[in-house]
Amino acid sequence: GMPPPSTPQEILDIKNNGPNVFHYREIFRSSAPQSNHNLSVGGKNNGTDYYVSLGYQNQAGLVKEYDLLVGKEGQIDLILIKICNYHQIASIFGDEVLARMISSKIDKLQATLAGGVVGCLNNKLIGYIYPSDEGVDIPLMRKMLAEMRLPYENEGIRISPVIACSVAQKQGQIEPFGSLLRRANGAMYHAEDTKSEDAVWHN
Repeated sequence: GMPPPSTPQEILDIKNNGPNVFHYREIFRSSAPQSNHNLSVGGKNNGTDYYVSLGYQNQAGLVKEYDLLVGKEGQIDLILIKICNYHQIASIFGDEVLARMISSKIDKLQATLAGGVVGCLNNKLIGYIYPSDEGVDIPLMRKMLAEMRLPYENEGIRISPVIACSVAQKQGQIEPFGSLLRRANGAMYHAEDTKSEDAVWHN
């Protein structure tokens, strides 16, 4: 049968006492004060296919943050960043590398487009609520995506993360988050289907 998942106590022990291969301090070092960290590690029976879910906010947290911003002046964009070859990376490198990779993409997003709220919508999809006066700077976004796709090398194995990106801008004064997310997901489907190097905007 499948191995039992880590218990909350085991995860807490690892977090408090320092794991052998998992560097939590590095992963969590850039978290914002309002962040909510979620971490789950699980594996299939063969021990080679692991998943790591690393969230600064989950979807419910992003909804709350969005609701605080939605009535204010200015633009709100929802940016989705997807690591399309997530399972390939996990099977080759394991959960430690995958967690670092997800963390590095979050760091890059926060450093490039400061002032937003970041979260993980699922194991391979990062969501970023970005309030601004003028919207997303397209050349800056293009540069960030190129840097996110730089190859990772470990013990002679080299792999490039396959990154897809979509953006949806809030429509009207009080568009619900669910509606904004549906439009961003629609643009993400197009971004993956066309293998677009640039972000795909939902109009």
